[in-house]
Amino acid sequence: DLMHDFRAGLMMRLSPRKQLLAQLMGIPVGILGAVPTYALFAATYPIGGEQFPAPAAIAWRAVAEVLTGPGGGGLPAEAKILMAAAAAFTCACRAVERLADNRAESHPSSRTARWIKRLMISPTSMGIAFIIPPEFSTTIALAAIGSGYWERRHREHHEDHAYIAASGLLAGAGVMGVVTALVSMAFGTTAPET
Repeated sequence: DLMHDFRAGLMMRLSPRKQLLAQLMGIPVGILGAVPTYALFAATYPIGGEQFPAPAAIAWRAVAEVLTGPGGGGLPAEAKILMAAAAAFTCACRAVERLADNRAESHPSSRTARWIKRLMISPTSMGIAFIIPPEFSTTIALAAIGSGYWERRHREHHEDHAYIAASGLLAGAGVMGVVTALVSMAFGTTAPET
């Protein structure tokens, strides 16, 4: 995760030294903020329910249950076939993407390579869409469409500001979740299940 932070810092032209110092100062502050925030959420919302599904935790729990099932694995034969097909599809997508990258490097004017790179789907994103609720998938898809439109209209502006805008939207959603929990607790109500 730290490497992603350094990448974002590089895009914003920050020195790695300053990023490391900021993270060393941010860790204690994060701990002091995260524990009470979790306690607040746990007291107000059912963690792992429909409203806050904790998709990563649910996905890993499901993997653990399947792999530790009776007979060394609780997967039906059909699921094993689908897993193999999904793995082959992912490998094929990555191979085509790599070939398009090599073609684009050796032939910069190749329209085919540009189209393949532009239209290539992300198997990882497709997999995540299966483990998170549909409203999150829809939100992500709409944001991706908006980002693509922004990139076409103002490529340089998009490159400089897209990650920052996405981070701000995610942080804003998190802050609003805390505000909603505080308001719910102040008025003695809990959020309705959706």
